[in-house]
Amino acid sequence: MTHDWLKPIPQSFSEWLKANPPPDLLALAKHYGGLGNVPEAVMQTFEAEREEWQIKRRSRHLEPPASEPSTTEPSYHEESEPGADIPPDILKKIEANMKARGIMRRPCLKKGK
Repeated sequence: MTHDWLKPIPQSFSEWLKANPPPDLLALAKHYGGLGNVPEAVMQTFEAEREEWQIKRRSRHLEPPASEPSTTEPSYHEESEPGADIPPDILKKIEANMKARGIMRRPCLKKGK
């Protein structure tokens, strides 16, 4: 199953950059009268914001549309099993290959274990 939001976003990088500007180190330095005068706590906050922006920049093509709710925690369903959506004929080939190599299928992990 492929989600629509996994497709590349048609937005150019310059458009994305206008909507998501990076933290401005130059403005921070000017505000405190030089980079050496920036308090350590403020610099740590700046670095955390910069790292968060970098993560957003690197994964910008995978962002779900704003109309869809985004969650930081993946969905969990008691009945779900990894690979459950693999077509049966392909699953049989995989299981035969695993059996031939002596690899046993692992049981699903329960939530919280």
